[in-house]
Amino acid sequence: MKEIKTTFAAIIAFCGCLAAQEISIAVLEPVGGRDARNHASLVRNQIVQTITGTKGFQLMDRARTDQILREHDFQRNTGLISSDQARELGKMLGVDYIVTSELNKHDDDLEISCQALDIVTGRVVASGSGLVEEVTAKSIMESTQDLMGSLLKSLNTNVSGAARRGSSGGSSENNMLSGLDDEIRTIVANNRSIPKWNINRNNYMLEVDLSGVTLNENRQFGIPTYRVSGTVHFFLSDSESGNNSGADLELEEFTEMSKDLVHKKIKSQLQPKIINIIRELLAGLD
Repeated sequence: MKEIKTTFAAIIAFCGCLAAQEISIAVLEPVGGRDARNHASLVRNQIVQTITGTKGFQLMDRARTDQILREHDFQRNTGLISSDQARELGKMLGVDYIVTSELNKHDDDLEISCQALDIVTGRVVASGSGLVEEVTAKSIMESTQDLMGSLLKSLNTNVSGAARRGSSGGSSENNMLSGLDDEIRTIVANNRSIPKWNINRNNYMLEVDLSGVTLNENRQFGIPTYRVSGTVHFFLSDSESGNNSGADLELEEFTEMSKDLVHKKIKSQLQPKIINIIRELLAGLD
């Protein structure tokens, strides 16, 4: 390995207390030229292993990450992601940060570049690159591990001193939505309109993700009101076949004054669409 250089941007706009909550990360498939692409799987596997083995970080399942990106037809040709793309990916995946990587061949050398993006601001918060001279599986894995170790250390250090998402303004949003995922899961799971759903229900594991739902608080007249919009994500796993699927509920924007009313309004928007959501989930398993 000839050189490993790592540069980190001190741009942490909305992070926070690592001790209170793990940082969730999704890792995208590396991109690069055709002559470097055959190393992509090896690099991604090592990135995943490094994150998994580092305390304070929670990795989003690789299969689930790829599934969500396929469902939203997300494609990229370079390692660079725009701020808008990063924010959109954050809504899809429901994580704190996204790690991307790019591979480029320089004669006989391989350059590995990685970056972590904050899904709130869409900005790069940590980045680094390493140049592998003798390109072997071992040298690629070692370079990737060193690179990601430095990147995660920098991210960890910066996050621990900042105001983490959910410990300040996000706490109100979390409180307003707390328990709603279980309420929605129960409503959908207990629906008996589709025979296949009823027959195989014990084989299914249904998850409800509310990370795509946003609440904007307004205290203009002294009494807090909440403008609600966004997307409710559904994920279904079949323990018998091992297949997975997903579906989304796009909320029509509304304003309410209390937690109970917010829950009631979201569930009222869900009710007429439950059958279609279940059909979409079942179709994705086939």
